[in-house]
Amino acid sequence: MNKGIIKFVALLLLGLHQALALPLEDLQASYRAQISRIVTDQENSLDQLRVSYLKSLSKTEASFQKAGRLQDVLTIREEKEEIEKKNWPLPTLDSSAPQQLTAARRLYDRAHLERAKNFAQKLVQTAEIMEEALRKRIDELTKAGQIEEATSASQALKEIRLEPVVKDALDLLAQAGSNGASPAAYRIRRFGDEIEVIVQYDQRGKISMDSPVENVTEITGGKKEKGATKAKVLGEFIGAKGYDADGWVIYENALTNGKTGALSFADLDLDANAEGADGERGLKITVPRNSKNPNAAIANALPPKTDVGNYELSFSYYLPSANREITGLVWHQGFGAPIENTYLNTTGKWTAVKLSSESLNEYHHLRFYLQIRPGSSVAKAAGEAVFLRDLKVEQVAFTTYLVDRYGKDGRVEASFAKREQQKPFTSLGKLIPQNN
Repeated sequence: MNKGIIKFVALLLLGLHQALALPLEDLQASYRAQISRIVTDQENSLDQLRVSYLKSLSKTEASFQKAGRLQDVLTIREEKEEIEKKNWPLPTLDSSAPQQLTAARRLYDRAHLERAKNFAQKLVQTAEIMEEALRKRIDELTKAGQIEEATSASQALKEIRLEPVVKDALDLLAQAGSNGASPAAYRIRRFGDEIEVIVQYDQRGKISMDSPVENVTEITGGKKEKGATKAKVLGEFIGAKGYDADGWVIYENALTNGKTGALSFADLDLDANAEGADGERGLKITVPRNSKNPNAAIANALPPKTDVGNYELSFSYYLPSANREITGLVWHQGFGAPIENTYLNTTGKWTAVKLSSESLNEYHHLRFYLQIRPGSSVAKAAGEAVFLRDLKVEQVAFTTYLVDRYGKDGRVEASFAKREQQKPFTSLGKLIPQNN
């Protein structure tokens, strides 16, 4: 047993023999002092580990610099910044990270977790000793008729496991494995592509954006596997801020081969691979005679506000300078909701655009409209055109829903296979604490 804990045990034993005489405040002060010592020792130990890791990273950085590997040097420096900030767990390394860093990080993670577990065990052991002392003290005080003092001791007992440092230690020991692996915590489904993943506890025994995720076969709605995600951690799966989202590409088409797929056109004539400007080509979209409501749409493409999400549109367009009636174009979510409130009206050249938006209304459809000069009409615009190419629509931040919750033994504790039973687990890339 640690010498500091032996000293604390001796102090408590003295308190047990003199339970009626030793003030509760003295007992608590001794306990808090021991907890503080353990926390300080832990931080000193982790500081030593960080110093050692930083030295190793500096050597690797120097070798990369001599070899002229600029990107790898920058990656190492990013890692050093995270260590200097004392962040934990560390952000997941990109798949392009050099092998030397990947191997070093693995060793650091193991050493950090092992030290954290050792100190967590000391904290929990100390808390359990204090709990036992308080239980005996409550019994003695109650028998002696000192009810008010016994009540104070009882309250102190209740508060021990609510202290953040003790609670974190208990969570870590309950969830984190010695190699960083951990049991399943939740099964969640994200709106849109309906992909489901198992969410595990992170290296602190918590659910966070760094919690590992594992792709599974979808079970909701009785449908077959819909696809896989490349996301390794929760932040990537839900599109959290600061994480490279593994988004859902709703639509992607160069629009040059005559096949527009899910993008359907109404009251418009199409000419694939037509020359726009400077010899560059795209899909020519012309207003025909007798056109009533020219538009294009992708059905069931965007998240409604009830399943709020963020999405992005990227494309290039060309608006001929010769147009007199068609002065621009605009994309809407459903009806009456121009994305970014942006009307595109650059003329005479191909223009690349990227639009981003949060769910605007309850409509799912992405719609494309031509902008007609005020006072003019669709009929007068007959024969005029716009060009489009390289259209990509992607959902990048998701609402997700709870499908299964697992107990600490790994068994399903609660299941919500029916959609109407499922509560939101994340929204717009953020955890919803009360529901997970």
